[in-house]
Amino acid sequence: MRRILLLPAAVAAAFLTGCREVPYTDPLASVNPLIATCDTPDADLFNQLEPGFRPHANSRCTPGALTPFGMVNTGPVTRHIGDTPPGYDVHDTTVTGFAFMRTSGSGWAAEFGNLLTMATTGPLQTCYGQPDGSFPGYRSIADKSSETARPGYYSIRLKDNDILTECTASPHCGALRFTFPESDLSRIQCDLAFRITGSSARQHVEVVDDSTFTGWMKYTPQEGGWGNGRAGIRYTLYFHAVISRPLEQVGFWKADVPDGMLRRDEQVNSPAYLQLLADAQVLRDTGSCTGNCIGFFTEFPTRAGEEVLLKVGFSFVDAEGARKNYEAEARGKGFDRIRNEAAGAWRQALGSVRTRGGTEDEKAIFYTGLYHTMVDPRSCTDVDGRFTGGDGQIHTATDYTRRTLFSGWDVFRSQFPLQTLIHPRLVDDLLNSQIDLAEETGRGYFNRWEMLGAYTGCMLGNPTVSVLADAYSKGIRGYDAGKALRIAVRSGDPPAEGLSVYPDEMVMVSVVLENAYFDWCAGRLAAQLGKPELADSLFAKSRAWQDWFRPDLKWFYPKDAQGNWRESVPDWLTRPFFGTCESNLLQQGWFVPHDLDAFAGMLGGRDSTLARLDDFFARTR
Repeated sequence: MRRILLLPAAVAAAFLTGCREVPYTDPLASVNPLIATCDTPDADLFNQLEPGFRPHANSRCTPGALTPFGMVNTGPVTRHIGDTPPGYDVHDTTVTGFAFMRTSGSGWAAEFGNLLTMATTGPLQTCYGQPDGSFPGYRSIADKSSETARPGYYSIRLKDNDILTECTASPHCGALRFTFPESDLSRIQCDLAFRITGSSARQHVEVVDDSTFTGWMKYTPQEGGWGNGRAGIRYTLYFHAVISRPLEQVGFWKADVPDGMLRRDEQVNSPAYLQLLADAQVLRDTGSCTGNCIGFFTEFPTRAGEEVLLKVGFSFVDAEGARKNYEAEARGKGFDRIRNEAAGAWRQALGSVRTRGGTEDEKAIFYTGLYHTMVDPRSCTDVDGRFTGGDGQIHTATDYTRRTLFSGWDVFRSQFPLQTLIHPRLVDDLLNSQIDLAEETGRGYFNRWEMLGAYTGCMLGNPTVSVLADAYSKGIRGYDAGKALRIAVRSGDPPAEGLSVYPDEMVMVSVVLENAYFDWCAGRLAAQLGKPELADSLFAKSRAWQDWFRPDLKWFYPKDAQGNWRESVPDWLTRPFFGTCESNLLQQGWFVPHDLDAFAGMLGGRDSTLARLDDFFARTR
């Protein structure tokens, strides 16, 4: 294992150490998964900011239980509408249920929230309800004082029925342990139709024996999901569930959702849709159910303090894959063993970096940040090596783990350069995944922002080229480099496909600068692979940034469709989205990492460039 020494007060000055061992402290003690789980800003802090200064406060991480780069993320869902990818906000005071997958840290609406599970007592309710109580449901008020999150573990007490819920996970399985009060009618119920920001299209569930139920959920863009359906995400998720309480009293609910009824975003919280859920038909004299809006439940009496354990294996391949994943990771294991194994996996992953000095707060910030770099790209490969490829067919990986959720534009500058140092095998996995996906789909170019094989088209450029060039330069080469280069060259000018959040013409300065850098990266790889002519042509393309540098302003400036400089505006340097993507020209303009000497020359030389840089940092708040 590679060891890296990082000083918490100066993480940016990280350096490799090979000469002196750093005293060991358990990194898990410094991780707080509740950090960065805010989807809306803290009101008191927000109001203290000076007028006109409004930060992007949506941190959008989940506190749920997961393993490093694992498929499953078991944890609470507190909201499911709008641009709330994890379905959770630390300020929320109610819990809808506990799901086994979700995105973390990304934006643009949500995906997952699969197999939403809730423990309840009393009469059965088939609708999740509204957090303000305006529509009743199985949602519960949360005892926020009891909320606990650690790597591989999450727990909270549900006030409405006084039920403690604990979550843990293995790479392919999730486990929920419910501690019930004394009740003549306790219940565990699973909403198969639920999806954060939408619904699944069709579902199936069946009871296999007195402890096992299995099924699947099919998801399509028509019912919402990431980008509210615009990202084109399609997948089927299979599950194999085993419960510690005998399945003696079981049932299903089935809502009468009309064909063609929209079930995206705000529509799944409309009074009409909620009423359909509340009026769902309850079926008790059958062992299976299939439909477009169904649920499953099992009922039993409980003693005060009685624990019921639910363990679920998942697969994106088939039912057999879900069963095999369960058998490999959860069969015969109690909740505490799965939790301890998850903690051990995190201890090993986080232990790749050791720290010296710093305050406890600095350690918490550092190790929690490091923890967040190890969520994605997650595995979508079953324990037997099978995965569903970009062509919709089942493939088997023999020498790498197929991975998904590569948010390239968000991670190529920071997360992946770090992973080349501490998890080089992960980088190999990602590159093999991207190379094979380009071939499976027949596109022949890298996926810009990949989720479950879909070309979402989100953001800009093609950041995989940067990850590839960086990895090859550092000796990470467990892939076909020649094939990767051919795909990288085609990735520089891919055809219009998918859906970019921002049209290129709106953010063209960002597009030009970042594509110029990616062309340079491809040129570097071509040069290293002994293709000088190709390298020279790519290096020539990489100088395109110079055409967008305005000499009279000594800075970058956007152009109109005819190639003329756009109109003058007084705040052109700091105006958001004035030719830039989620930034302003003052920030984006520094992105010429591949041609710094030429850039400094256009700014007037080294001293002038340093003065501009000092001014830039002086403006940073």
